[in-house]
Amino acid sequence: AERLRSAAVAYVVSLDALPEGILTRAAQLAPPRLHPLRVQVYALEAPRPRAQLLAGAAPVPGAVRLTEADGTRVEVDSPAPATLIVRDAVAPGWSAFVSGRPVPITTVEGRYRAVDVPPGHTEVVFRYSPPGLWRGLSVTGVVAALLLGLRRYGAREARAGS
Repeated sequence: AERLRSAAVAYVVSLDALPEGILTRAAQLAPPRLHPLRVQVYALEAPRPRAQLLAGAAPVPGAVRLTEADGTRVEVDSPAPATLIVRDAVAPGWSAFVSGRPVPITTVEGRYRAVDVPPGHTEVVFRYSPPGLWRGLSVTGVVAALLLGLRRYGAREARAGS
């Protein structure tokens, strides 16, 4: 349960009944399309916030608002310099911008994205571009051009041989 809490998980959905304790049953659904199965929805007590301001390990009293549901745009009001943690997986290809300026992303708690933010109102934008995407598209384009050229060359040779 602590791993779920630290990942900012608020609800768990399961087809199986789970032991209650840390999880509290919030709903039981019986969609007609899944009959006779029942879907169990459990609430996790005290999940950590999806986005949070920290100074060291201590929470900073400020405002954090996810303006995009996927956590890629965050508005921050911080009384002091702080670190914004967004509890989504960090991976190669992420970039971050604080008030339009590129900033480095650090890994926090072994798996989450974090950036330093100045005091005051700040907009943080995260963008993802898969590593190697442009290289892969370039290779695909070159191979497609070669195949098209070979096809045309083969068609020309066939006409010349007839």
